Amino acid sequence: MNNSSFIGSRKGSLENCKKIAAKAKEKSAMVALGSDCHTSFDVGNFDILGKVLEEVDMPEDLIINTSVEGLIAWLNKNGRHVNYNPSSNI
Repeated sequence: MNNSSFIGSRKGSLENCKKIAAKAKEKSAMVALGSDCHTSFDVGNFDILGKVLEEVDMPEDLIINTSVEGLIAWLNKNGRHVNYNPSSNI
């Protein structure tokens, strides 16, 4: 789900994303969030998407990428083995 879907000309995105989020919650399906920004000012901006997720009361444990560690754990669990060292400078 992308925050930028609500900005601009994507008609119906807000209602569509609410439906997707509600269905994901109902089915306990994992979702990933993105800002899909086109300028550096909006990297990590989830203002509108955050409100959508609050509105449907989306549990945080259904969001894959709330942290680097959570994303890495999900990838490893699903066959995409990633070696991650949080103390490295990468």
